[in-house]
Amino acid sequence: MNWMKFKKLRSINFYYTSLDLINSLRLMLNAFIFLFKGVVISFSQKGTNRHSKIFAEQFQKKFKSIGAYTFASGRSGIYALLSAMNFRKQDEVLVTGYTCSAVAEPLLFLGIKPVYVDIDLKTFSMKPSLARKLITKRTKAIIIQHTYGRAANIKELLNIANEYDLKVIEDCALALGSRHNNQLLGTFGDASIFSFEVSKTISVGWGGMVVINKGNKLNQKVKSFASNQGSLSMLKSFRRLFQAGLSGILYMPQIYWFGGYIVSLLLRFGIFKKSSINFDRNKIPENYLKNPPDIQWSVLNGMFNKLDFINDKQKKQSVIYDQIIRLYRAKNDNCKSNDVALIRYPILVKNKKLFIELFRKNGIEVGQWFSHPISSSDDCHIYDYTLGSCETAEYVANHIINLPTHQKLIQKDSNLICELLEYFFNKYPEERVFFEKNLSN
Repeated sequence: MNWMKFKKLRSINFYYTSLDLINSLRLMLNAFIFLFKGVVISFSQKGTNRHSKIFAEQFQKKFKSIGAYTFASGRSGIYALLSAMNFRKQDEVLVTGYTCSAVAEPLLFLGIKPVYVDIDLKTFSMKPSLARKLITKRTKAIIIQHTYGRAANIKELLNIANEYDLKVIEDCALALGSRHNNQLLGTFGDASIFSFEVSKTISVGWGGMVVINKGNKLNQKVKSFASNQGSLSMLKSFRRLFQAGLSGILYMPQIYWFGGYIVSLLLRFGIFKKSSINFDRNKIPENYLKNPPDIQWSVLNGMFNKLDFINDKQKKQSVIYDQIIRLYRAKNDNCKSNDVALIRYPILVKNKKLFIELFRKNGIEVGQWFSHPISSSDDCHIYDYTLGSCETAEYVANHIINLPTHQKLIQKDSNLICELLEYFFNKYPEERVFFEKNLSN
C-alpha cells in the first residue's frame, strides 16, 4: 500500500478548519491586547460591538432576512428564540432524535419538553410521518435539523407546521451554505440558527447566529434579547482568544500529530475550556448568554466572505468520495445535487472500530457525528430521551462514521483517504454488503 510513505507527515482532523495561520496569530495578539487593556487601563468591552454588527449585517444580506443577531453560541441562540416565542413550561417542541445536546439544553432550561422524532435513514433528519404522529395540543414548534448539510424533508415538514400552526426553527449548525432547490437552508422557517464552534464550517471556537425570516414582533424581541447580552470578563475574553488562536495552529494538519497531544494536556489541566457545558437543567451556566470578544466576529466575517470557496471545496471532496463508493456498486445520494455542501461525509459501516482504527493508523481522524441519539452523551436520559424511542437513530449512531470534506485537505490527503476506502471495502466484503443494504432501505 503506497500510502505508508505519507503516514505521520500530516494528520487530518475536523477542528478550526477555516482558521489560517494569520488569523490564529491575530487572535492571540488580540488576547494579549485585551489583557493589557484590562490590567493597565481598566478596559471594558461594553459598547465594542462594531464587528458583531458588521458580521450580522453580512449574514442578513446573504440570507435576505428581516434580522440577524450574534450570540455566544448556537445553543444560546436557540434559547433566545424560544424565549422570544413566549412558550410556557411543559409546552412541547418536536426535535430530531439524532442531534446535539446543544438543541435539547435550552428547551430544558426553559421547562419546555423536547419530543424526539426518529429519522429518515436517507437524510439522517426528522421523518415527517413520525413527526405528525407525535403532535399534541401542547406542541408549539418544530426544530428542523439539516444533518451534515443535507436538507431535511423540508416541504413535508413545513406543510405539517402550517397545518398545526407551529413555529419552525431551522437548525443549520451543520448546514451553512447548503441549499434546497437553490434556496439557502435557513430561509424556509420562521427563524434559523447557526454555530461557529470548533468543528463547524467556519469557526473560532465559540459563537452563534440567529436569523429571523418572518414576524416583526419576533424580530424585535430577539433583537432586544441580543442587545441585552452581557460581556465576558477580561480574563475569560483573553482565554477564549488565546485558546482559539493557539488551537488554530496546533490543529493544523502539518503539526496535529503532536499538536493534538498538547491540546489534550491543556484541556486536562484546565488551561483550555471546552465549548460544551456541564448540563444541569436547574442552573444556566454563568457565561451561557455572554458575548464573546468583538474581534472574533471580524475573523468570522473574513471566513464568511470566503464561504462560496469553502462550500465548493466541500462539494468537490464529497463528489470524490461518491466516485469511490460507486466502484462498489453502491448508489449513494450524499451529493446528488450541487445544492449540498456536506460539512462531513457520512457512511454507515458494520464495524466502526475496525474502520476508525485503520484510518487512525494512517493519520486520518474519522468523525462519529452522532455516536448517540443525543450527541456523544451516554446519559441521554438527562435530556429526557427514552432509550428505544428512536430506533433508526440508535441504529445509525451505532454504525455511523464521517469523513472530512474541509478546505485544509490537499490532494495527497484526498488520495490517501480514497485508497483507504478502497482497501477497506476490498478487504472486508461484508462491509460493502452492509453499506449497500442500508442504502436500499
